[in-house]
Amino acid sequence: MVDQPSQALNAAARMWQAGRQSDATAMFDATMRQEANNVQAYIVPARAYGQRYQFERMEQTLDALVRRAPGDPGVHHYVAETYGALRLPLRATRCYEIAAALPGAGPPTWMELASLYERGHRLDEAEQLIERAVASGYDLPLVWLVRGRIARRQMRLADAESSFRTVIERAGARASWSCEAWGELALMKDAQGDYDGAADAIEQCKRLQRSHRAAHQTVSEAGAKFFREFVESLSKDDFRRWRDEAVDLPPHRTGLLTGFPRSGTTLLEQVLDAHPELVSSEERDFLGNELLRTISQSRPTTPLRELLNGLSADQIRAERQRYLRSMEYLLGEPIGSRLHLDKNPAYNLVIPLLLRVFPEARLIIALRDPRDVVLSCYLRYLPLNAVSVW
Repeated sequence: MVDQPSQALNAAARMWQAGRQSDATAMFDATMRQEANNVQAYIVPARAYGQRYQFERMEQTLDALVRRAPGDPGVHHYVAETYGALRLPLRATRCYEIAAALPGAGPPTWMELASLYERGHRLDEAEQLIERAVASGYDLPLVWLVRGRIARRQMRLADAESSFRTVIERAGARASWSCEAWGELALMKDAQGDYDGAADAIEQCKRLQRSHRAAHQTVSEAGAKFFREFVESLSKDDFRRWRDEAVDLPPHRTGLLTGFPRSGTTLLEQVLDAHPELVSSEERDFLGNELLRTISQSRPTTPLRELLNGLSADQIRAERQRYLRSMEYLLGEPIGSRLHLDKNPAYNLVIPLLLRVFPEARLIIALRDPRDVVLSCYLRYLPLNAVSVW
């Protein structure tokens, strides 16, 4: 197997990003036939399909790759990365385990697996993989970051701090690894009651992030302006009309749990998810990403309110089914007659999209003292994106 991009793959990917899905899919299929021994000929389309919630096609493409080279650890590593990008840790773990057991597997696979083991509370197995990677000469920041997290969880706080400071020293002051390490130090010192130390550590993290915020802030401001104007354009009559138009659709038990990030949505979700008549999906971006793109891609300059009001009953029915199928795939189980709760902090402005497709949906808005919310957001490392940039 070879592992390289090609002109045909790049052209197909550009078509996909431009919304020409039929043309791109045809070119992806042709490239897989013509470059059957190129790993990227499978991985590029599989990840494109996954990003657009076309999970059946994604699985077929990944299966074709594994059948082509079942004994290649790099193949299973790529498949694991694909599942990891979809936040499917159990599937990613299984694929990394297959890769790690094959001849030729190396430290990158061992460390990705160690990171998943640490998150899954399998600390002894994670440490074994770390030592295996270090013994082979692998010494990248991920080694020390995961080592530090394990030591912190085992209450070996001096070892944890040493590991996190090693990340900062070796990664460099402007690296994202350093941001994560400073965030870990802040949490650890806050738990110890060293509030000055926590404040100093998290300020180091935020200072690094502020130097990279410009592009994310531009996207954030544009998105906020778009949704603010959309919400202001709506009236009670729109919501009443959407509800009346859905009267003939079979109802689905669904709901949205939202609120500002760090406002308690995760704890509330865990409490509700313990009920046998409810199942929750955590931060799946179907509504604000996939649904929005689907209804606007053919008329990108048309106001969103007009697009939503123009949806036919058949289109609403199709999007309802696509949403539920996607959530079942990501959950790994059928929803059945249970109430499905979509937990998505910062989804307040997306509520109208949900109510257009599911006018019967229940809404839960988590509220927390704003002072606690601000402090909680500040004291944690949050990867930069259009939401966290503020």
